[in-house]
Amino acid sequence: MATIKVRADLSTLVTRPEHSIPFRAANGKSLLAQAWGRVVFGFWGAEPSEEVVICRLSDQEFEIHCHGGLAAARRIMGDLATLQLSPVDWDVQSRQSAGHLTTDCQAALTKATTLQTASILLDQEAAWRDFAARIVSAAMAGQWGELNAPIKRALSWQDLGKHLLEPFRVVLTGRPNVGKSALLNALVGYQRSVVFDQPGTTRDVVTVETAFEGWPVRLIDTAGLRENALGLEAAGIELAYAQLANADLVLQVIDATQPLELSVATSSPSAEKTILVVNKIDLLPENSQWTGPPPGAISLSARTGFGIDLLIAEIAAKLVPVCPADGTLIPFLDDQVRSLHSLTDAVERRSFQEIRDICDQILR
Repeated sequence: MATIKVRADLSTLVTRPEHSIPFRAANGKSLLAQAWGRVVFGFWGAEPSEEVVICRLSDQEFEIHCHGGLAAARRIMGDLATLQLSPVDWDVQSRQSAGHLTTDCQAALTKATTLQTASILLDQEAAWRDFAARIVSAAMAGQWGELNAPIKRALSWQDLGKHLLEPFRVVLTGRPNVGKSALLNALVGYQRSVVFDQPGTTRDVVTVETAFEGWPVRLIDTAGLRENALGLEAAGIELAYAQLANADLVLQVIDATQPLELSVATSSPSAEKTILVVNKIDLLPENSQWTGPPPGAISLSARTGFGIDLLIAEIAAKLVPVCPADGTLIPFLDDQVRSLHSLTDAVERRSFQEIRDICDQILR
């Protein structure tokens, strides 16, 4: 169900039939004749009409609740634009009535894609209010030595805070035909990438969003990296390097059936944000002299699914090494991070007035 709040001078509209609101109440009364606060069922527009529920809030405002998904909402919004009626932005109204902190937390919650991130965001308004109160109280008491620690703790969570609203970027990279696309399909549990036993099959960036242990993840399958590629394949490799530069984590995929020096890609992402994945162990011959994966690597088979659960657990552990406790303050907006840095500077200057002003701004 979509909700549209509209601001208009209803008394003017009803005196101009050619510009009247196309709503027919089931009780037969005009919109202006409906009692304030009463929920009224009716129909919007000519046949086929939309079933709607309208509540008149005042002579200047009313709410429309409609079924039918985006198509119904777009139709009603189009009619309102023709009548030169102004939908009320819920974000603006919420900031006016509830304040910026409440609205920011509510808006962030609408963007949560997992129960894990939603649970954390639900705690944030209370956490920020408690944090600001403790900071002001300590500053008022002149307890300057106790102020830096809670601010630093909050700033230590800023990377996780960013990913409460947007997924972590996990990029699969490696030489052609090591099984990156098959691995992506195995990680999400369905066929998203084309798998074909031919080097250079993936020439564009393929993305899919999922969640690992409650954390939102965007998996990015890229073109195989090799030297002397031409044409479309070369363009795909260029895109792959761009994705690697912005990755939160890289899965460096190698082929267990190939010598290590021939399987490792030419890219060299930093070790702390890389997992070495040895794929195709199911294809090793029985008399293979393979001595096992390199230290720290995860061996698996994208084709059979062996080792996939272990890799998922390792991805989650790399992305979020420590899970925050309930009620932990986590800055999820750039403005919040800037406020914390401003608090650090104000504490260094021991300026109680600055600290109080910044905390007031946080809670506004």
